Amino acid sequence: MISIMAILSKKQFVHNRILRKYLMKRYMFGILLVFALIICSFQLAGADNFRPTWKIGDRWLVKAVYLSHMDKEKWSGPVFWEYEVIGLEGEGQKRCYILEIRDRDGRLNMNTRLEYRDEDLSIARAVMTKMRGGEEIVTSITFKGGAPVITEQTLTPYDSPVFPIEYPSFTEFSVIRMIDGLEAVEVIQQDVREVSSMDEIQVQQSGNGLIEIKCSGKDGLVFVQYWDMKFPWPVYGVNNNMKYWLVK
Repeated sequence: MISIMAILSKKQFVHNRILRKYLMKRYMFGILLVFALIICSFQLAGADNFRPTWKIGDRWLVKAVYLSHMDKEKWSGPVFWEYEVIGLEGEGQKRCYILEIRDRDGRLNMNTRLEYRDEDLSIARAVMTKMRGGEEIVTSITFKGGAPVITEQTLTPYDSPVFPIEYPSFTEFSVIRMIDGLEAVEVIQQDVREVSSMDEIQVQQSGNGLIEIKCSGKDGLVFVQYWDMKFPWPVYGVNNNMKYWLVK
C-alpha cells in the first residue's frame, strides 16, 4: 500500500511540475506578445503613409525639360504634357487605372498610356506610341510591381516610387532587368523624408509640407521627387535625363 501511495505521489509531483512549466511558458508567451504589440504600435505611431488619390476624369498638366546629349550643362525648352485618368479597367488584382498622356502642343507626335494597379498604384504597363515617317511605332513595357519604376523609352515622365509611401522610411528593392538577353538583379533604395519646403525651386505647394523621395542604384541617384499630399502627381521630379514640374 505504501509503495502504491508513493508511486501516485511521485506521479502527482511530476504532473504538477509539467503543469507549472506549461503555465510559465504561456505566461512568458503572453508577455512577449504584449511587448511585440507595443513595439509595433510605436513604429506605426512614428511613421505616416501616403498614396495619391485618383478618380476618372482627373487631369493635370506637367512641364518637362530635357538634358542635352551634346552638352550636359544645357537643357531643352519646355514641353507640356497633359495627363488624364480616362478609366478604371479589369477586376480584382488586375483592376487598373488608365492614365493617358498627350503632348499638349502636338509637336512631338507621341502619346503614352500608363496602367496603374488599383491595389497599390504600381505601374503594370506603359505603352508608348510615336509617329515616324507617317508610320505608327508602338513600344510596350510591362512591370511586375513591388519596386520603383524609372522612365524609359519615352520623353513622358512616369518615374514612380513604391506606394503607399511611409515617411520617414528607408527601403531596398530588387529589380530584375534583361541585359543582352540575361537577367540582372539591381538593388534600388528608396529613401523618404518630410521637408518643409523647396526654396531653391519654384513649385506648387498647398502649405502642408512636402514628401521627398530619393531612389538610388549602384551608380547613384536614379530619380528624386517631391510630393504634396493634396496633389495627384509630384510637384517636382528629376532623373538622369529630365526635370519636370506640376503646372496645374
